Amino acid sequence: MAGSDLNQKYTIEKYCSKADLAKIFGTQIVEPIWNQLNEFRKNHSIDLSIFDAMRIRYKLTYIDSTQVKTSEINDHITLLVSAYAKLQAGTTAYYTFTRDMLKNSLSSIAKFNKLDASEVVITNILDGQPVSPQYIILERYHYALQMLKRGCNEPISEEFLAKYYAILRGEEELTCFYRETDVQTLSSKVLVAREYDQGIPSHLIDEIMPVILDNISNNGVSLATRLASIFFMFNYVKPFDLYNMELACLLAKRVIAGTNAGTASIYIPVESFINDKDFFVDISKEVNRSHDFTYAFLRGADLINASLDESTNRIKEVQSHTLDTEVKVGSDERKIEQEFGFKSEQKNNQPKNVETKAQIQARLEQNALHLETENLSEKELKAKANSLMEIDPYLSKHQANFYVHHCTPGRYYTLQQYVKFTGCVYETARTSMDMLATKGYYRKDSIKNKFVYTPINKE
Repeated sequence: MAGSDLNQKYTIEKYCSKADLAKIFGTQIVEPIWNQLNEFRKNHSIDLSIFDAMRIRYKLTYIDSTQVKTSEINDHITLLVSAYAKLQAGTTAYYTFTRDMLKNSLSSIAKFNKLDASEVVITNILDGQPVSPQYIILERYHYALQMLKRGCNEPISEEFLAKYYAILRGEEELTCFYRETDVQTLSSKVLVAREYDQGIPSHLIDEIMPVILDNISNNGVSLATRLASIFFMFNYVKPFDLYNMELACLLAKRVIAGTNAGTASIYIPVESFINDKDFFVDISKEVNRSHDFTYAFLRGADLINASLDESTNRIKEVQSHTLDTEVKVGSDERKIEQEFGFKSEQKNNQPKNVETKAQIQARLEQNALHLETENLSEKELKAKANSLMEIDPYLSKHQANFYVHHCTPGRYYTLQQYVKFTGCVYETARTSMDMLATKGYYRKDSIKNKFVYTPINKE
C-alpha cells in the first residue's frame, strides 16, 4: 500500500494508534508503517500551549477530520442557539426542556459519584425539597448551575474556580484551594510512563493551572480543542482534592456560554462526558504516552457534539408535543420558575391578567408587610402559612412555615436558622432563602462575611 494511502486510511479516515495497527495487521511488528504515519502527522501538527508533568507540550494533528470536527461543533451550537431562542420563558415547552436537561445533568453527576439517585430524588432536588444527605453533591451541583446561569459571563480565572469549588464543598469561604498532597500509586511512581492516576505531583499544580486557564480562555484556540482539554487536563492534573470533574463540567458550560450560546449552555448535558471510559482510560493513556492530543480531541468532539444534539433535539420534541401556552405569571415570577424549576398550574384554562413587574413586587411586599404573626398560636401560624401559599403558590410548605415564624421587621435571620427550623441541608436552605429574597419577602444582606435576611418593611 502506498504511503499516501496509508496516511489516508490510518490517519485521516481513522486516527489509529500503534496498538490499533497491531490489531489490524495481526502483528506487533508495525514499525515501518507506524514510522511513516508519524512522519506524516509530524508534518501536519501544531504545538498546543498545554503540557504534561515533564513539561512536554501536547501536539494536535491538523488534518481534514480535525477541521471537520471543529466546524461541526460550531454549527451545532448555532443550531442549538437558534432553537433555544424560539423557546419563550414561561411556556410549557421551555419548562419541560429546561427541566429535562437539568435532570439529565444531575443523573450523570449521580452516576459519576456512584449514587443511585431515582427520578423522585432528582425531582425533589430541582424543587428545593429535602433529600437524604448522601445526595448532597447533587444539591450543590444544582445550586452551582443556578449561579452559573446568572453569571455565565464571569471571567475564566482562579476566582471562578474558587467560587464554584466553594459551592461544591458547601463552604462560604474556602479553607483550601489547590491540592497540596499526593496519593502514591504504582502508576504515579512510574515517571517514564507519565501516568498519574491520582493527579500530577502537587508541587506542579501552581505552575500548570495558569497555562490551562489561559488555553481555555484563548479564543484563538478552537472551541473543540478547549473543551476537550478541560476534561483531559482536569482528569490528568486533578488540581483539587475533590470535585475535579464536576468543576470541569461547569467550566465547559462557561466556555460554551462565551460563544453566542449564553444561558443555553446550562442546558447542554456535558456531564455525560465524564462517564465516558474510552476517553478517560484508553485515550488519556495514549495521549500521555505519545503527547498526541488528537486522540482526545476527536473523541472529545464527538462527545460534545452528542450533547449539543441531545439538547437541540429535545427542544424540537417539546415544541412538537407540548402546548405552548404562556404560564400566567408576571415577569418576576417567571424568572423564579426559570431559576428554581417550579411549574405554574392553570385552572379550567381560564385566562388571567398578567401582572406587571411593579404590581407583583408591590403585592409581594404588601404580603410581607401585613403578615402580622407575633403572639399567634401554632394553629394560627399554620393557617397563616396555608393562606400565604394560596396567595403565592410558588412557595413550598417549608418556605411558608419558616416565613410566618420569622417575619418580624428589623430582625435578621440566617441560613442556619432555616436549616434548624426545616431540617433541610445547607444548600436547600440557601436556595430557599434566596428565592424568598428574590420574590420580595426578605432583603438579603452580607454582615461579617455571612448572609442574613431581613423582612421587607417600608412602613
